[in-house]
Amino acid sequence: DFQSNPSFQNRVKYVEMRERLRTKIASMLRVSADEVALTRNTSEGTNIVVKGLDLKAGDEVLITDHNHPSNNDSWKVRAARDGLAVRSLPVRVPAGSREALIRQFEQAVGPRTKVVAITHLTNTTGILYPAAEIAQTARQRGAWMHLDGAQTFGALDVDLNRIPCDSYSTSAHKWLMGPLEAGILFVRAARIPQLWPSIVTAGWSD
Repeated sequence: DFQSNPSFQNRVKYVEMRERLRTKIASMLRVSADEVALTRNTSEGTNIVVKGLDLKAGDEVLITDHNHPSNNDSWKVRAARDGLAVRSLPVRVPAGSREALIRQFEQAVGPRTKVVAITHLTNTTGILYPAAEIAQTARQRGAWMHLDGAQTFGALDVDLNRIPCDSYSTSAHKWLMGPLEAGILFVRAARIPQLWPSIVTAGWSD
């Protein structure tokens, strides 16, 4: 449709289509449409968070050995550039217990921890992290919590009212069985002003 008629007059309808889509996604995640951005995939959403947070040398980012590479290596690249400390928690397979996973984070999050970034579920081990409790621990201690939901969106009922993470990235092409190049980034409304945009182009405003 766009290639056949790229005029501004034709393109105006895409705004309404985009907003309708954001509203549907927000309903699925139990959040506001204003908290949802459309991306190309989970990795792009995660990298927007990695590059957008104000962090300084010595700040700690807590990840796990269970994380998808886009939610691990992206933090390591940022750390190499800005002097962050990235600490990866080991993952026992099978996990000892749900409580053990929670306790691991309760013991690990310290005063220097500014970000906790975990992958909700992987297709390699099947471990489902207790994201709500881990997010609560991060929130209580003033850390940003990012959740990679590539393997839970569309497979599980993800309610971000019950998981108090600050950001959540996912894709439509896995369990939702949607198209490629269709990703989602949720950022909690109160946290949006703390996230610098990675790419700025026409139409950007504060």
